Amino acid sequence: MALLRVREPAERVRVVALLLHGGAATSDRAGGGRGFAALRMRTFERDLARLGGVATALVSYRARGWNGGNRVDDVRAAVAAARARWPAVPIVLVGHSMGGRVALRAAGEVGVVAVASLAGWLPADEPIAQVAGRTLLLAHGDRDRVTAPDGSGLYAERARPVAAHVAHVTVSGAGHRLIRRSGRWHALVRDFVVSSAQDRPGIAPDLGAGAGREHGEDDRHGDPREPTGGGADGLRQTLEGDQDAADEGDHGQHR
Repeated sequence: MALLRVREPAERVRVVALLLHGGAATSDRAGGGRGFAALRMRTFERDLARLGGVATALVSYRARGWNGGNRVDDVRAAVAAARARWPAVPIVLVGHSMGGRVALRAAGEVGVVAVASLAGWLPADEPIAQVAGRTLLLAHGDRDRVTAPDGSGLYAERARPVAAHVAHVTVSGAGHRLIRRSGRWHALVRDFVVSSAQDRPGIAPDLGAGAGREHGEDDRHGDPREPTGGGADGLRQTLEGDQDAADEGDHGQHR
């Protein structure tokens, strides 16, 4: 099944957000949307579901490993399923870590108009031809020790000549798990998805066409060290556990 946990608004669907979780460089462990990596993306799913006109779905991987790029076929199948369910509705891919890499690789699929890569695993030799005409958000925490923040910056520079619009955002004080500054991560994704539903080129004004390091935004989801309630916050204490890294990778190759 290519799509999991499909959420559809009561009103007309104006944009579809497909959410891609992280994984491992190499792993044959079954996917299926289970584990902490998928749980992390469910916080974005719940957040986006509160917006009018946004349909969401988690993308199901056949295995948790990148495995030489095999996950790209999984995303292609998910995009095809989304197009069949919501014909002519723009699709936005939102991926974290390995999911960011997969999302960018699948940017050229028919129906995809925009891609957000959060803390993406982006080697220097990643292809960029497939992002032609697409709108991109590459966001990375400056304290990430799992994937290289410079990788997102380099990808943004290389993509600008071919993509329609590129925003590169450095989230100050944030690491790889999207826990610290979680409010900023969620605001970036909300604004990006909503702007993709609007019939105008570009991206949300507060991102900026060449957005760089940001400072001083209010973190709507609070400090991750404090007790929290429902929604994205209610999952934070779980996501902070050491099981997060164990679930997302084999032999320490966590992406």
